Amino acid sequence: MGPCSRRDPRFSLRPPLVLSIHGDALPTTGAQLLDISRSGTAILADVLLGDPGVFFVLDLPDDSASERQPISCELRWVLAENYPLPQRWLHGAQFGISDERVQRLIDRWVHRARRAGAISRQP
Repeated sequence: MGPCSRRDPRFSLRPPLVLSIHGDALPTTGAQLLDISRSGTAILADVLLGDPGVFFVLDLPDDSASERQPISCELRWVLAENYPLPQRWLHGAQFGISDERVQRLIDRWVHRARRAGAISRQP
């Protein structure tokens, strides 16, 4: 699936959700989730998280457990922002749903974003 085709509608997170991302070939880095759907998210970071196909983990806040839940993701596409300095990278990621608890957490975040009422226009 490319940046223009999606399984599920994405809803903007306002304000963006600040969290950390880590992986085998990636030092832990800060990033922002700009939007979310049941199957994926758009991530803005100051560093390139990798090439499409790379796997990484994001730590999604779980208010029901007062902790952060690690969620595996596959990088699907990457765009460099053209204007701002320093350059930032917009990444499209697909969630790797490992169990019902993870899906329920993602569903709660989608519900929050949907209540805010904005469908994302990210690529």
